[in-house]
Formats: sequence, structure tokens, C-alpha cells
Amino acid sequence: MIHKRKRTLWIKERTTIGIGGLYHGCGVTHTCMMLEKYFTGCRRESSAYIELCSSSPRRRYEESCCDRNRMDRDAFITAKVPSYRNITAKQLPEIYRSGYENYIVDFGVLNSIEQEYLRCDIRILILDTAFWRKQIAVTWLEQNKDTILKEVIPLVLFGSEREVNRWRKEYGHVFYGIPFNHDARNLSIPVVELFHSIFI
Repeated sequence: MIHKRKRTLWIKERTTIGIGGLYHGCGVTHTCMMLEKYFTGCRRESSAYIELCSSSPRRRYEESCCDRNRMDRDAFITAKVPSYRNITAKQLPEIYRSGYENYIVDFGVLNSIEQEYLRCDIRILILDTAFWRKQIAVTWLEQNKDTILKEVIPLVLFGSEREVNRWRKEYGHVFYGIPFNHDARNLSIPVVELFHSIFI
């Protein structure tokens, strides 16, 4: 069911991909950066990164490898991917007309499900099964299993195959475990296979 909806999205001239998490430090920005590498490297598709949150890891990454000759106040070129920082929701329509095939939108922590997140063509939600955070994820799933859960693709950080399969069975929805990938600039084969299974 997800795959049918997903495939029709890719027919569009552009695709917006919103990524958010339920808590700080669950890997939202890291996942965004891996998706940049996947789309530009594996699929050879033009992509742009949009930050609707304050991301320290992203900022440090840009400072270490951005093309400073083409840098302006809000847009940076990092590993051939334009990066728009300090963006508000009102600026999104203009950025979406920039001519890229994919727009990866980093929402950071979703304290509440924002309308701009729901407007994205593809919505990814990062969950975590670490014991000190698992209850937050379970509470959210119980509260939203019949509503928002049906509209997102859940990626489970540090989720064992057993845990992911249990959630699939319990909530009747597809969950994906995120393989460990230390460097977002160099994707492991399991990560590439995961993205292939979601986006192809």
C-alpha cells in the first residue's frame, strides 16, 4: 500500500521529503544527510537540503566541507547539495521552485505534527528503541496508529529485526530499521538497500 502511493509520487516534477523525529538526538539530520548522498550519488538526481530546525551537526559538517566561493547568507553548497538554513515555512514555496528534483526537509523534533510536514510528498518519522526512549515511541504509536501513522514511513533507529517485525505485526504498518552508518557521506550497502526498498 505504501509502495503504490510512493511510486505515484515519483512521477512529479519534484518530490518533497519531510523528515522529523520524536526527540532530540534520534538521527534526523544524519538521516537527511544520508538521503542527500543516496539521491545525488546512487540515483544521480539533483537535491536540496532545507533546515527548518537548528542543526549543530549539520552546521559543523558544512563548515568543514562547503564550497565557500559560492556561499551566501542562507544557502551553502555542501558536497554538491544546496543547503538552505534558517528557513521559515513561508519561504518553502519559493525554494520549491528552484528546479531541483528532490527537496529534503529537516524538521528536527516534531513536538506537534506540523502542517508543512503533512504537506510533504513523502513523510519520514524517526523512532528509537533505546530503552530510555522506547516508551515515548510506543505512546506516540498508540495515540496515532489509526491516524498519522498511516501517513508516514517510520524508520527505527537501533531497531533490531525482531523489534521492527513486532511493531509491524502489532500496528499493521510497515516499519524499517535503520542500519548503523557512521559516516553519512559514505553509505554502507545495507543503507543503500534500505533506501532502494523505500524509494524504488
